[in-house]
Amino acid sequence: QSVLEDLETKKQRLENLLQTIPAGAATEELRQRSEWDLSRLKDLLKRLGDSVGDKLAALAAFNAARKDAEDQLLAITGPESVQKTPDDLKKDEESLARLQQSISQLDRDGLDDEQKGEHAQLLDRINESIAVIKVCLRI
Repeated sequence: QSVLEDLETKKQRLENLLQTIPAGAATEELRQRSEWDLSRLKDLLKRLGDSVGDKLAALAAFNAARKDAEDQLLAITGPESVQKTPDDLKKDEESLARLQQSISQLDRDGLDDEQKGEHAQLLDRINESIAVIKVCLRI
């Protein structure tokens, strides 16, 4: 399970990194290599998931996504967030929207009731953070 979680964490980080790579000729090779690496990682996770069972794979995916989401929430809402510029807040809002989409797309069917509750709480925290940022942007 720890191998699955580690690979899921790496997949989540690579997906997040891909979304932040600016478009352009200078970064196209990096984007293509990263997409290829992500594709290989997804294939490996699928094969591992098939061999250990869907429930364990869903649990590993959720644990990795939860850890990544909590790290991002901490970075966005930490004490230094009071000094952020409107541009920083807008980037945080976009990052949280991507995070919300990622967490929403997780397969909840393989989770037990406790993890389903944690999933819902995590989405609530993300939505609350987005709401706070929107209020700050209006001020």
